[in-house]
Amino acid sequence: MFRACAKVGDVQTAYDALQDMRLRGFKLNVHGYNGLIKTYAGAAAQWKVKEEHIDMYVDDAMKLFNQMVEGGIKPNVFVLNSLTLLHANALRPDDLDSTVLPLYDKHRIKHDVYTYQHLGKMYLNLREFDTIKKLYKAMKTEKITPNKALANSFLEASMRTNDSDNILEGLQDFVDMKHEPHFRLKGTLANMKSLPDRIYIMMREHFGADHPAL
Repeated sequence: MFRACAKVGDVQTAYDALQDMRLRGFKLNVHGYNGLIKTYAGAAAQWKVKEEHIDMYVDDAMKLFNQMVEGGIKPNVFVLNSLTLLHANALRPDDLDSTVLPLYDKHRIKHDVYTYQHLGKMYLNLREFDTIKKLYKAMKTEKITPNKALANSFLEASMRTNDSDNILEGLQDFVDMKHEPHFRLKGTLANMKSLPDRIYIMMREHFGADHPAL
């Protein structure tokens, strides 16, 4: 149930389920806590959500996390990633840097590709394109392979900053993972004026077979 609530940000249903579990004497495990926190993350991403509600979601999620730890349940990467997603959806980079990200080191949990994916999504919404590029490089130093969502964020950040070297790197990552960039980015690149030859060649060889501009 918590997984379904998380997808749509249905905080009320998740809360009711939690109360029912408590009445029946059931205790939450790490998966239950993760589901609740992820539900708050989904709620923070809803269209036209009020800032006062986001404040409540963040506050409640942190209380749940502290309750979990104080109860002797060790967090895992899924829980910390859900906290990261919540703060990313809430567009709270300062709180994320000061409160959430230090928890990975504190609990000796390594970042994974979804940690970086959530950060990339937030900084793309904040239009902090250079930060996205730095995070992408940091991710690679940790030997983490990018996924499509993260590679798209990196490619878009590189395009918006006219960074041809990183555009090429992003395209190569898509070649390596045997996927294509988002059609919007692909179309924008294909129709760019004065596209550098090496990018044009890569686009034509790997992504341009069905694109009229190439």
